[in-house]
Amino acid sequence: MIISISGIDGSGKTTLIKKLAESKNFFVPEHVSKFVDYSKNLTQWYQFGNIEEVINLDLKGFKLRNGSVLGKNNVLLDRGHYNIIDSACARYQNRTGISYKEAKSYVENLCKNIGLNLIENKLVLLDFPDKEWPEVKDIINKRCGPHSESYLQYLEVLFYNIRSNKNLYDLILNSESSSEENLKKIINWIK
Repeated sequence: MIISISGIDGSGKTTLIKKLAESKNFFVPEHVSKFVDYSKNLTQWYQFGNIEEVINLDLKGFKLRNGSVLGKNNVLLDRGHYNIIDSACARYQNRTGISYKEAKSYVENLCKNIGLNLIENKLVLLDFPDKEWPEVKDIINKRCGPHSESYLQYLEVLFYNIRSNKNLYDLILNSESSSEENLKKIINWIK
């Protein structure tokens, strides 16, 4: 079984993955950055590097990460297929000003060329169900510290991209619930 945990940065993905891995002995692959050589100044590169190169390298990194878990049992992925696509779209939209539909067509074509496919059996989304972006931004800034304006702009686009695709996920958990509460829900769900 391969389960992906998706959501925007600061939604609680990593915490939930660590707790689930500990309690149920799931394998968690290394961070995607271990599979490709990113720029030393990652923030600058994401903001000002050639956007096609940024997206291409990210997608290749996730392809390599996914390849590293094939054949393993009980795997947890930090960011699933649809989250990866929506994130790449958000970066592209934020830098170019194109629509989500245009960005998604571009990113899905890249995924096809790279061979990045959906590998997970179960898709979990951590969401802020009753919140709009300004409230979510405040929550994320409290959880993770203040972010740059450009990063928050990217997160806002990602937030709405993911929101438009909530129907693709098998289980949606509330990011404002405690990690223990979400852990119980996901354990009951995978039984």
